[in-house]
Amino acid sequence: MSDAAAAPSADSKTVAAEPPADPAAQLQALKAKTAKWKTVVKAQLEEAAQKNERLREELATANKRADAAGAQVRLQLTAEFKERTSGKEDEIKRL
Repeated sequence: MSDAAAAPSADSKTVAAEPPADPAAQLQALKAKTAKWKTVVKAQLEEAAQKNERLREELATANKRADAAGAQVRLQLTAEFKERTSGKEDEIKRL
């Protein structure tokens, strides 16, 4: 194993930004980072809320269509039942 592999490279130190040494500067940097994070999270939550609202509307529309289709089927079945029942009654009377 070579010394270059054992020791961290100089490039890895420059990739990570070092926090400011001053505590007040660290606090300001943290506040700025937190504010950016809050903005991003707020945008994500608003987007999710809008998507949820659209999905609720789509679900309500789909439920109305399903209810209407079910009512139509019930009406059709009722009409067919009455037709068959009256046909059977007529046949019984003939016999």
